[in-house]
Amino acid sequence: MKMAEGMIRAIALAAAALSTLFVQTVARAQDWPQRPVKLVLPFGAGSGADTSARFIGEKLQKMLGKAIIVEPRPGGDSVVAINAVLNASDNHTFFFGPASIFVMHPHRYAKLSYDFQRDFVPLAQVAATTLGFTVPSALPVKTLKEFIDYARANPGKVSMTVAQGTSSMMLEAFIKEQNIDIAIVPYRDVVQAANDLANDRLQAVFSSLTMFQAGLQANRVRVIAISGERPNPHAPGAVPAVAQGYPRLGQEGIMGLFAPRSMDAEARNKMTAEFLNAIGEPDIAGRIASIGLTFTPGGGGAFEETIRRQIAEIAEIARVIGMKPTQ
Repeated sequence: MKMAEGMIRAIALAAAALSTLFVQTVARAQDWPQRPVKLVLPFGAGSGADTSARFIGEKLQKMLGKAIIVEPRPGGDSVVAINAVLNASDNHTFFFGPASIFVMHPHRYAKLSYDFQRDFVPLAQVAATTLGFTVPSALPVKTLKEFIDYARANPGKVSMTVAQGTSSMMLEAFIKEQNIDIAIVPYRDVVQAANDLANDRLQAVFSSLTMFQAGLQANRVRVIAISGERPNPHAPGAVPAVAQGYPRLGQEGIMGLFAPRSMDAEARNKMTAEFLNAIGEPDIAGRIASIGLTFTPGGGGAFEETIRRQIAEIAEIARVIGMKPTQ
């Protein structure tokens, strides 16, 4: 009898402790955020990630009751932005941008200041980024085949740039397989390359369609191929690279929200829930599509699975081009 009473008391104490812990956990989740929430981006102002973050930030600000700060931190092949998020350690700083950065870095750098699997958690996918292989309107090419022929006829005289991430590996594989001599010009912020392209200082740029919209509207640039498998209304007439016979340029980027794995679970969970609510608002799909992105909302599990699939695809590209991490 005494043993039974003791067990009952022990169970009651354990239940009380769990109840207290649950109440404290709920309270912490309800208290978050205590300060403005920051979305750190690896690209400069005007990029597709920047514009999308500001669209979503407007909704989040109302839902969370705190300011949403969108902070572009270009440079260092996106490592500047990544380190800014990991070093914040404040439960209020997130990474918003393309997953391709995390997919590509292990193939480029022998030593990294972070490990994606260890340090980050994908929270939500927002969009797929259609890449455009874009040239100045004055360049006499309208297809990838014509661009290749032009590069072969002008060895050493063709220069271009490419967005950070897996797109740079895709382009490298394309250049190697076509055996063409093209100089790749590095940019701290690839968004600035759109202006150089429109002013004939570059012969091509391979990057998100969003950064070419002004040039397209002014008839200063022409998109001669796009990634993915379907036409895009923001590049009328542009045929997918896959359909033109160049599958190495076919992978679309995926973009979304990431949190440091060290962040409190309560903060991550609340941010995830409110972020998904924000991108579920009726006008967000149209606003995202208006800047040339394909709206592909989804939770962290599906987002992480897509990233794993892209990791395998890019590992194959790295093998084909003989890429070894050297820096």
